[in-house]
Amino acid sequence: YSIPRDYHLIYLMITKKVNPFIHYSKTLINPMQLYEKVQFQMKVLIRVYEMICVAKGIIQNKPEYQEELLEDLLEFSKCIYSPVKSLFIHHFMLDLISICEKKTDRSLYRFIITNTLEATKAVLRHDNSHRNKVEDIIEMCYPLKEVYEALINCQLISSESLLTEIIPLLLGEIVGASHDFSKPIVLSALMDSLPPTLLLEGLSSFVSSIQQLENDSAFSRLGELIKILTRTSVSASDFILLVKVIARYCEFIETDVFISLLQSLYQVARVSQSPLKFTLEVFSLISPIPTPLNSTSTTNLWNLLRQPIDSIELKHFIKNENFRIAVKKLPEDRVVPVAKKILENYSTKFIVESEEEMNNMLEVCGSLFNSTSEDAEKGLRMIHITSLKDPQIFKNIFNNLAEQAIGIKWQNDKSRLNWCIPPLVFALLKAGRIQESLRDFSSDLIIKYCDILKGIDAGKTVRIGSQAAVTLAEWKSMKYKDLLVICWEAYGDISNSIEQEKSLSAMIGIVNIINVGITEAIDLRTSVELKAIGLLKTVQKCELSCKCASLAGCTSKIRDDKHVFELLKNTAKMGSNVIQSIENIHLFVLILNYFMIHFTTNKEIPVELISKLILLIKNVIIQETDPQTYAFFMNTLLEIKIRKEFNPQYQQIQC
Repeated sequence: YSIPRDYHLIYLMITKKVNPFIHYSKTLINPMQLYEKVQFQMKVLIRVYEMICVAKGIIQNKPEYQEELLEDLLEFSKCIYSPVKSLFIHHFMLDLISICEKKTDRSLYRFIITNTLEATKAVLRHDNSHRNKVEDIIEMCYPLKEVYEALINCQLISSESLLTEIIPLLLGEIVGASHDFSKPIVLSALMDSLPPTLLLEGLSSFVSSIQQLENDSAFSRLGELIKILTRTSVSASDFILLVKVIARYCEFIETDVFISLLQSLYQVARVSQSPLKFTLEVFSLISPIPTPLNSTSTTNLWNLLRQPIDSIELKHFIKNENFRIAVKKLPEDRVVPVAKKILENYSTKFIVESEEEMNNMLEVCGSLFNSTSEDAEKGLRMIHITSLKDPQIFKNIFNNLAEQAIGIKWQNDKSRLNWCIPPLVFALLKAGRIQESLRDFSSDLIIKYCDILKGIDAGKTVRIGSQAAVTLAEWKSMKYKDLLVICWEAYGDISNSIEQEKSLSAMIGIVNIINVGITEAIDLRTSVELKAIGLLKTVQKCELSCKCASLAGCTSKIRDDKHVFELLKNTAKMGSNVIQSIENIHLFVLILNYFMIHFTTNKEIPVELISKLILLIKNVIIQETDPQTYAFFMNTLLEIKIRKEFNPQYQQIQC
């Protein structure tokens, strides 16, 4: 027994040997005698090959014999029952088509159709008892495709004839074959040979034939058909036909294979006449898919979802219920990353304009609020993409998201509150800046959230509360005072010295910005100074007093030169306890520079005090200990010397 590739080698050898008959027949006066003579060859296969070769020469020289010879050859070819031998005989006869001169002859038309049909039958009836039957048929389909391509490219055969007569004839032969395993393979060969446009025109015929196959085979052929259609534009009726056919196989096919086919159908939709409408139809097929999905199905579903998620039409997909159902079919370990991806892309392209739209977003991104505190914080990004045109809609959406993030379910979860309260506060600040009618709503909630945060993270409360207080003061809202009270209460709960310093720095920033009244600003400054003086036990905390002095000297509404001098003098006095340490010399270089900042405009600062500071530093500082501090100090002295030449006030400083 020989497999098809062996027959192909034999076929090539025979072709080489019998080709001389073609040239010999051209020299004969009566070539039909030679044609009749070769018919007496003992072996049928060799006899038919020789007849074909002689017929080629006769038709080229004597076209009047064309009809008789073509009909005779087809009859003789039927004597070869072996499927493989028969296939190669009909493939060999393709050369006759190219040499026939009577291109419009009806006999050639019948010959082409019959030859194609017989080649198809030969593959379909291949011996199904051989262990490599499927592989054999796949190999046989290579020459069969060439037969189909010759049929399609023949100028004598019109597209109308192919669609109305020949393709239905071939499809009928294929689905009517007795061997189920050969039918789908031959059907694939036919579909591969047809141009996508022609395949599309005969779509209903192919779909009808596919449905007559066994479920697994039918679904595979349907997948091949859809992949071919990605190269052309599909009409609405054809696409709906595909959707309906695919739907019937959902319960019979493995889920991962089914979703993989939907990926191909999605590509067909993208190049169709109505891309958005048809892609939404694709997701209507996902609803009946059972869960949980295995890893392969999950990957295939993500690959299907990824394209609409990354598209500029994401807003339309989120609005579609079937798309949202598809997202929710993902397992828990994948639904959160997908929700993050959806929110990330949505927030860069779109604005949420209604409560319905937000509810749709929550349907696909709500898993973020049931995940970790960090994920919930990311989920609150939805507030920042909510439209502020309608204040009531914003309030409803904000309250909904706040409930999702820090509602009753999470009221005892300090980690959740610590992560989610800050973005809520910043969202309220943003809303109040843009929409004045939301300021009272925002102010009340900011105070509420900062009060909650105070018992969880005092340092963060001071930093966030101080920023919010500045904004509320800018809104002319006296509720900023309530925030200051919360900030001071939070400050009292801070035990870490570094955190105290950061918090006082945040409070100092408020003094420089709040301008609701001179009295309030002075009171706040005094409070900050008192707290700072209470910290003057280490080098780092002395810097706060210097900053307070700078603030008092530079803020025009509350400038107080005498106060500046007292602050700096007390700082220098209290810092003298640590200057004996070489590592702490940087502090007094810093204090000296603060004195110099105010010296020109502040008459309260005596020259003698600056001279004593310089002498004190010179007695302790050495270049090798701290090069940066040493360079800082030397630059200060250089600037003083330069100013002496232009300003008499500096000439009295001893440096």
